[in-house]
Amino acid sequence: MHAQPESSVMKALNFTQQSSPIPDRHWIFLSTSYSLHSLIDLLKTLLNRHQPCTVIHGLTQLNSPFFPDELTRLESTFRGLLKTYYVFGSPTPAYPALDLLESLTNTFPVSELSFILTDTEEWVDSVLEHLLFLEIPQSQIHLLETIN
Repeated sequence: MHAQPESSVMKALNFTQQSSPIPDRHWIFLSTSYSLHSLIDLLKTLLNRHQPCTVIHGLTQLNSPFFPDELTRLESTFRGLLKTYYVFGSPTPAYPALDLLESLTNTFPVSELSFILTDTEEWVDSVLEHLLFLEIPQSQIHLLETIN
């Protein structure tokens, strides 16, 4: 298991205050059905502040519960600022997500990207390891701790 990023509590949570500065970044969220609710408010805050966001939503079963209506509504409302990708993998969506992450890091300058993961994913270690392999600085990887 790789060491967690230096900021185990995601600093981006402070962005909910209107006066808080937000780095000019493209925010990439990695979620599953079980963590999307933890990310949705932060996602809305960043979109309301005109920050581009990408959601990689992992499914482990084709009939997994997830919130496509909320993501679809946000994509429609924030056209051009939000893009959602659904990846499927069993027993984990890590491998298709890793391919997509690599594609995104080749599309955008790495210095403009920030990644938001939650601690509820069984695949977070694989994703974190891959981001570090892609030479993403740890300061650009944020782990959102969820309260169960």
